Amino acid sequence: MGLAAKILDWFRRRQEAERLARAEADNLIRAYGDLAYRIARRYEVDIKSSSGTTYEGRSPDHWRRVARLIAKGTGAP
Repeated sequence: MGLAAKILDWFRRRQEAERLARAEADNLIRAYGDLAYRIARRYEVDIKSSSGTTYEGRSPDHWRRVARLIAKGTGAP
């Protein structure tokens, strides 16, 4: 795989991760309102499983991204 293909593959994965985080943030805001930010942060720091994932099999980085999107959308700290 050439460098251009690797960069394109990375970019596609990054876009998909962002899309998934936005959908997750929207769902949490709809379900929990003002508590959504706290819940996303809690999922981020939950005890990791042996596979290195947290709630719903997502990585701590995913939940950090979700929390950041919630904070931007709701004005949470």
